[in-house]
Amino acid sequence: RTDTKIHQTFLRLIDASVVKERINFVHLYFRFGVILVAHSKVQSDSQSHAAIPIGGREQHFLLPSVDQTELFHERELADDLALELLENLDDTELVELFSEGLNLLQLMLELTPLSKELAIDVTPAEAVASDFVDKPSHFLSERDYLWHRTEFHRKENYRHSYSFLKQFVKTIEVVVNGHLQRIHFQQPLTA
Repeated sequence: RTDTKIHQTFLRLIDASVVKERINFVHLYFRFGVILVAHSKVQSDSQSHAAIPIGGREQHFLLPSVDQTELFHERELADDLALELLENLDDTELVELFSEGLNLLQLMLELTPLSKELAIDVTPAEAVASDFVDKPSHFLSERDYLWHRTEFHRKENYRHSYSFLKQFVKTIEVVVNGHLQRIHFQQPLTA
């Protein structure tokens, strides 16, 4: 659109921390829910494929208050199984599981060119060698080490969730009325 009034209105209303929390939740719900299904701890309901009742230990990982370091290590363990089971889901199941996260990503891709602040808040940095060294002796205190480790793992957990969902949101450029426009869309998940 050449008129960005609606975009500017959304920018005033969006809470980046809530967007990040929901993107994380959608991804983690899939990761840990799929493990329960794979180990036959829950049965799939034919009425709602995405309604996986998650309880116990796995539910703990979906809470915003979860220890980020513990989540970081558990998420790594769940990755291979989740990617393998992703291939076994049909379009309906995939849409039910990921639509919230994918819609949020589409919206963020539309809005971040209009706000550097939002772009910095919701777009994770690319995976690069971090300056974080996982050794307490490299920090002034144990507390300083724990804080930096938690922040490193929080960023990595979010980067991983964002990247996982981003693979399903594509962008094309088109010319509309002489103006170059970017259109973001959800790739069919089984494509």
